[in-house]
Amino acid sequence: MARKFVVDGREWPDPDPNLSVDQVKQMMTNFFPELDSATTTKHEQGGEEIYEFIRRTGTKGLASWEVQVKTAEDRDWVGNGIRLATKEEADTYGSDLAMRWTAVLEWQAVESAELVNYHIENGKLVHIPVPVPVSQA
Repeated sequence: MARKFVVDGREWPDPDPNLSVDQVKQMMTNFFPELDSATTTKHEQGGEEIYEFIRRTGTKGLASWEVQVKTAEDRDWVGNGIRLATKEEADTYGSDLAMRWTAVLEWQAVESAELVNYHIENGKLVHIPVPVPVSQA
């Protein structure tokens, strides 16, 4: 039977039928960190198994962390679109950016509602392709 996965009302295709539901959930946690503590429900519809990952109440709706900088010419904080899964990764990236780019006077890691699109691997920034939903509710 075919499977679909639902996060926040959006349907996602099965990335690999050989993966268990828990393995799919863990993989999707790269894009939706809040799924780490989510519960899973299952129902059948139209010959498909629908698995919905539901955030636990009381968890923050944080999706990612963004590094913002100020230079001598900036009055406001400025970001570059890189979104990381954890504050620790954002702090690592911000520190590295400030050491490489001498125009940075100060930097900060702030919460973002956008999807994670990068992670730190072996000290390097690595792009994560963002999946395209099957449909949007």
